[in-house]
Amino acid sequence: MWLKEEEAAVIIRDNWSAIPSSDINQFQLNLASCTDALQQWHTHKFGTMRRDISKMQKSVAALNDAAVRTLAGVNRLQQLEAILDELLAKEEEYWHQRSRVDWLQCGDQNTKFFHAHASSRKAKNSIKSLKNHLGMTVSNKDELTDVICSYYSSLFATEGIH
Repeated sequence: MWLKEEEAAVIIRDNWSAIPSSDINQFQLNLASCTDALQQWHTHKFGTMRRDISKMQKSVAALNDAAVRTLAGVNRLQQLEAILDELLAKEEEYWHQRSRVDWLQCGDQNTKFFHAHASSRKAKNSIKSLKNHLGMTVSNKDELTDVICSYYSSLFATEGIH
């Protein structure tokens, strides 16, 4: 999420000492400086995201519920909806990334659970059977491959140009 924000690169550049050094202490100081600055920036930039979304939703609802619609009102509504969409996308990305971080931390602490969950997802995400063009269910690997290849071949087949 931060990589999409130009400000993040500027903060890192500004907080990383340009003194060329292979000293581990200098590296740790640079890392601590960048970490602190990025955390403060994150709180400032994204810390009010939930409140901003709520305010934007209320503004959009008010414009949608307006008794009289003007061209200016419709244009404003479109602007606010675009902003709301962007805020919701950022929030979704934030929570998606946050869940991965939490998952990785929990997975490292509980390897039996982590592996059981990964195995379960693998089983759930695998194709066990398909119906072929005749409506028959096939389940062995060669037949599954034939059904998939046949399907996509017919899907992307080009007909002669008339």
